[in-house]
Amino acid sequence: MGSIRLLLAIAVVLEHAYGTAFSGGIFSVQLFFVISGFFISYILVEAQSYRSVRAFYCNRILKLFPVYWAVAIVSFTMYVGGSIALGNPTPFVEVYQALDLFDQILLALTNIFIVGQDVIIFTTAEAGSLTYTPNYHDTDVWVWRGLLVPPAWSLSLELTFYAIAPFILPRLRLLFLLLALSVALRLWIIHIGWGLQDPWNYRFFPTELALFILGALSHQLWKPFVLRMGWLRPKVVQSVTYITIALVLVCVTLHILPVRLPLLIFFVLALPFLFRYQWGRHWDHWVGELSYPVYIIHWTVMFPVSFVWDRLTGVYGYQGMEEAIVIVTLSVVGGILLKRWISDPLEIWRDQVRKMPKTILYQTA
Repeated sequence: MGSIRLLLAIAVVLEHAYGTAFSGGIFSVQLFFVISGFFISYILVEAQSYRSVRAFYCNRILKLFPVYWAVAIVSFTMYVGGSIALGNPTPFVEVYQALDLFDQILLALTNIFIVGQDVIIFTTAEAGSLTYTPNYHDTDVWVWRGLLVPPAWSLSLELTFYAIAPFILPRLRLLFLLLALSVALRLWIIHIGWGLQDPWNYRFFPTELALFILGALSHQLWKPFVLRMGWLRPKVVQSVTYITIALVLVCVTLHILPVRLPLLIFFVLALPFLFRYQWGRHWDHWVGELSYPVYIIHWTVMFPVSFVWDRLTGVYGYQGMEEAIVIVTLSVVGGILLKRWISDPLEIWRDQVRKMPKTILYQTA
């Protein structure tokens, strides 16, 4: 599973760095939501890794926030320093100039605490105030440019998943109800003409919740069935993993929309095999741990690379494969440094949370 997680992160980087030739970023983010549902269900319902909900929340905060804050500080330095050095405001600074003091503080708070960044995608600035818009592409002020780490909007969704996970994952009936409501809402939004366009197609929490739940159901219902059938044999696990990697590579690098629903279903069914594949393969786990820092740093890497590349080529906004390769490479290097300097040292604290005496808090209903 670790290898696939890194591939999905790189697919997002490629779409942002190169453009439409690599159009799997949206689908990659959604597959991350599915993986998250499976993993969080495993640690809460099966492994019962935490003795309290607060311990679970603390562990997730230690996982996400320090790495995010490190990248956010670098981004803030670049955006503000760039405005001063160039004598012109960067898009980040321009957004704040378009807002009144209250909304500047509100946007700053979302940059600090992550929560609400997905909602920012649904806003614009009118008369100095944040205002709802169903399509930020058609607005004069793209408020999302006021985010220090724009890809972190997906972390805001993840944090919402984590907030409700201890209360919904142990209850199968509730999971099925929420799944039905989420799918029905998505179909209704598609019916009214919004559901297939950004930001409604993958940034709206109520509809993305279905993906998280599908991952959880794969763990709670499909994984026990697979175990009973004896299908998690090494050769079967390897075969399913390699097939999944191949299919994901094709789908996230090419614009093949019709096959994404079948691939999503296949991916949900493949999760127990992918999860078992990682067991005993420390290299796969290590690679998977790179996916988050690579994902979260790539936008910050793009800013200076694009600035330099535009001046080297003499073409503003140029996006070529050479530039994309540089961005991917530097993002991976940056991800390795974040893992080594921030994530790995914090594992000591996270292990202390995990090793607290366990009590049975979660009962599947």
